[in-house]
Amino acid sequence: MPFANITINPTVTLAAHAAGDVVFDLTAIELPAKKCRLLSVTGYDKGSTPGTTDGDSIALFFFRNNAASLGTENQTANISVANFESNSLLGTCKLTCEHDVLNAQIDNVRFLFGHNTATAITAAESTNLNVVLEGSTQSGVGNTCYVAGVQFAETSDFDAATDLKIVLSLEY
Repeated sequence: MPFANITINPTVTLAAHAAGDVVFDLTAIELPAKKCRLLSVTGYDKGSTPGTTDGDSIALFFFRNNAASLGTENQTANISVANFESNSLLGTCKLTCEHDVLNAQIDNVRFLFGHNTATAITAAESTNLNVVLEGSTQSGVGNTCYVAGVQFAETSDFDAATDLKIVLSLEY
């Protein structure tokens, strides 16, 4: 099976995000095939003063459709159940900043490591994401799905709207 890495650069707001706040709303992911298995997720904050610190965690929600917003950025995610279901959830994972893992190696960059939502990042099974991404047929070809981020723990505060990059490793 072929593999691919896709980097997305969602637009984030520049204020501190409290737990439950929308960090970035639905962002398109152009998949290399209609269905792909998500193998890993790595994020990095490239701001001159990185806004993520040890323990900051962002929940990622993957959807097939972009029917409704999760809510206003930097405010509580307040999507209705009906709208949430119309987006067609594909799966979730978390990105967590672990300062002692890699951040000390590169100045001015903070890394966020993907792990499943049910376990702590230190658990042996934490990197088993078990998410299949599937493109929407609403937009034509059917290779586009969407991701949104909601602050899960601690607070993230970015310097610029383009400071967060997320790398998805896929098998298809």
